[in-house]
Amino acid sequence: MKKNNMETAKLAAFETERLNMRLMTRDEWAIFVDRTVQAEEVNETFVCEPDDAFFRFAMKTNFDTAINYSMFLADTGEFIGYVGFCIDEDDPNLNNLAYYVFGEYRRQGYCIEAVKAVTDMVLNGEITEEKPDVVRALVLWGNVASSDLLVKAGYKAGNYHILDNGFAERCYTYGEAVDEEEAEGS
Repeated sequence: MKKNNMETAKLAAFETERLNMRLMTRDEWAIFVDRTVQAEEVNETFVCEPDDAFFRFAMKTNFDTAINYSMFLADTGEFIGYVGFCIDEDDPNLNNLAYYVFGEYRRQGYCIEAVKAVTDMVLNGEITEEKPDVVRALVLWGNVASSDLLVKAGYKAGNYHILDNGFAERCYTYGEAVDEEEAEGS
């Protein structure tokens, strides 16, 4: 799967009601990875154990293959997390939305605000040249808060998939109607 990276982003920065969003820097990605490890949320976020291989993977993979936006509070400028998106250049409907808000900023509506904004901009072709019919997000089984967030943002739940490492994830879609076969697993 060929994926767009930051160099293909049409939009360098944008604002929502309470957030300032801008293309994420490598330093901000490093802060995100470090904060995730300190919060002992590596399994929930990256689906693996934190070892040297994890740090090499985490510092490179998502940052190089996705268009990530750092989230900053508009009133204080605090870095509170990110929302990112990667898309297959050959098939815009093969894509994935990802997001993370640091623990102390959760349950305040910041992530849903960012997810809704990025979802709309992706579908409207404001972030990349491609305009997919749907936006997809994958959530680990048991991550009820993330599942609830996507449903509140208008996403529809689809099937669970078992990953090679034994974790299960559920696909959520926004946009064109969910396939009947996919909806059966909900």
